[in-house]
Amino acid sequence: MTATSDNKGAPASASMAVAGAAAPETIQISDPHAAVADLQESEVTRVRTLRGAWRWALLVATAATIFLCINQQFSLRFFMDFTQLNTEYFYLLIALMLPFTFLIFPGSSRAPLDRIPWYDALLFVLTCGAAIWLMMNIRKAAALGWEFEGAPWNVIAAGLVMWFVLMEALRRTGGWSLLLSVLPFTLYPLFADAKWLGPFRGTQSTLEQTTAYHMLSGESLLGIPIQAFADTVIGFLFGVSTNETELG
Repeated sequence: MTATSDNKGAPASASMAVAGAAAPETIQISDPHAAVADLQESEVTRVRTLRGAWRWALLVATAATIFLCINQQFSLRFFMDFTQLNTEYFYLLIALMLPFTFLIFPGSSRAPLDRIPWYDALLFVLTCGAAIWLMMNIRKAAALGWEFEGAPWNVIAAGLVMWFVLMEALRRTGGWSLLLSVLPFTLYPLFADAKWLGPFRGTQSTLEQTTAYHMLSGESLLGIPIQAFADTVIGFLFGVSTNETELG
């Protein structure tokens, strides 16, 4: 009986050993993009939480933005029979929203997150001032054609400040790759007549002409992207919110 049992158990043991030897080993392949994904995640999540007066300023700006959107979407005319130009509306949105980019998104990995550095506060003030000054002059610019020629020096100066802060805000939110993709096209009119451009040569403009066209015309800063955002996207979001809250 014992020999018979041993003979029966031997094939079973042998088959288990073969099965164990034949079982494939688990192969783990590391993701080569994992480090980049972690870096991107850390860049995205590295933002400041505003506190104190800055937080209240953001709340007031948000409320003002909502009021501006309602006024524009429903043609309320500020309840005083005042017709606002679309370009004035765009610059008001920029003045209310763009400056907080420098408060929420730090300028570098070494920038503090628990306080607002002086240079970010300075960029906040410069952005507000430039946007408001351009908004105050955009109606006259449209009437006199300043986007082509004749803009006064103070409007050009505000335009240069706006150009700079726009590129810095783009770098902080989109990174160097996006900035380097956009910046050459904004500078293109300054060297458009260069021979090395070949078939891409165009009519060259001065710094004043380029600045005025970027800031005062409807083809650059005030072009299709902000028009789509201010008119279509905001209107869509407002419609969705009223539908979800059963207000509409």
